[in-house]
Amino acid sequence: MSHLISVEQLVELQGAQILEVGEKTADSDAALRALQAYQQQHIPHARYVDLNRQFSQQTGTLHYQCPMLNEFRASFQALGLNWQQPIVIYDRGNHIWAARLWWILSAYGHAQCYVLHGGWQQWLNHNPHWVEAGDVCVNQKAVTHLPESLHLNQAVFVRLEQVRAVSEGLVSAQLINVLRPAVFAGTELRYHRAGHIPLSQNIPFSHFLTDQGQFKTIDSDFLLQHKLDLSKDIVLYCGSGVTASGAALALLEAGAHSVKIYDGSMDEWSANPSLPLILSAE
Repeated sequence: MSHLISVEQLVELQGAQILEVGEKTADSDAALRALQAYQQQHIPHARYVDLNRQFSQQTGTLHYQCPMLNEFRASFQALGLNWQQPIVIYDRGNHIWAARLWWILSAYGHAQCYVLHGGWQQWLNHNPHWVEAGDVCVNQKAVTHLPESLHLNQAVFVRLEQVRAVSEGLVSAQLINVLRPAVFAGTELRYHRAGHIPLSQNIPFSHFLTDQGQFKTIDSDFLLQHKLDLSKDIVLYCGSGVTASGAALALLEAGAHSVKIYDGSMDEWSANPSLPLILSAE
């Protein structure tokens, strides 16, 4: 089953609950710009999600980490969402923010969650005049109580100690860094320290997209070029788990057997001076 949905499919999808995810909302200026862009115009009936304030942990020093169960419940119910109806998510960038929310919802067991392929721009290409302005009024009466059995599927995440084991060759997995080549090589400092985790390879997220910003079809040439084996465990990391979520979506669409995200990513790893980082030529 595809996790991507086209504009045409969205229009035909009955009961769809649409969510727009703002970009880089951990930065207050970016958060304001994202909210203003949504309020100016958005897909009809779309509700706005600030991923820094909703569906992310509100404790600790790391941004955009997977929320605790009580935080997930509060975010879901505050948006007036119905657990039994499909959810379609989009953003105004390159899918990573929508993919991050999709990953969280899926990890908590929502079975009908999709990312709009092409996002906001694709909607405008098809329906330039079918937009709304302002905020969407949340109907709390429409909320379906979340299942009593609701829980996080921990298997789709890995923690620092598990990544350390992979980096030391103690556990077999394909460890993939999806940041830009300069950040991977360590020639560009984005986090506490430069470089990449030992034994990881670099597949920049941009390699998963076409020139038009849509997800590529991952074929045998792509797998050969990037030395990827979809039958083996894949562990993805980036800065804080967001970009990795976009790559996870692409790989699962391609039929990957096991994809996991290191949520702490470089924000956590690089902050610990006892953990090794590798510098390399681009």
